[in-house]
Amino acid sequence: MQKVTKALLDKKSSFLAKSIFVAYSLFLGIATLIPTSVLSSGKKSWLSNINFENGDKVVHAALFFIFSFCFYYSGWAKSKISLLLIPFILGILIECLQGLLGWGRTFDVWDILANCIGSLLAFWAIQFIFQSKHNRSTKF
Repeated sequence: MQKVTKALLDKKSSFLAKSIFVAYSLFLGIATLIPTSVLSSGKKSWLSNINFENGDKVVHAALFFIFSFCFYYSGWAKSKISLLLIPFILGILIECLQGLLGWGRTFDVWDILANCIGSLLAFWAIQFIFQSKHNRSTKF
C-alpha cells in the first residue's frame, strides 16, 4: 500500500491530473446545469432500473466526492481549507444557478447537503490515504 500511495503522490499536480480535473469540472457543470428536457429521451434507460428514494442525493454525493478528489490530486488545492471550501461553494453555486436559470432544474437545499457530504467523504478519504502516519513528511 505504501508503494501505491507514493506512486500516486508522485503524479500529483501532473499535467494529466490537472487535465482530468478540468475535464471533470466541465462535465460536472454541464451535467448539473443542462436543461432536463435535453436529458430526457422519453425511453427507459438502464439507470431507471436503479431506483430508490432520494437516489439523486447519492448521485450528488458521488459527483462531489469525485470532484473533491480530482481537485486535491490536481495540486490546485493548496490547503485543507480550500479542499473543503471550494467544493462547498461550487455545490451552493450550482444549486442557486439551477433555481435562477429556469431550465427545468430547481434549487434544493438537500442537494447542497448531499454535495457537501460527498466532499467531506473525499476529504476524509484523502486524509486517511494520503496523509497517513507513513506519509507525514509529505506536504498537503
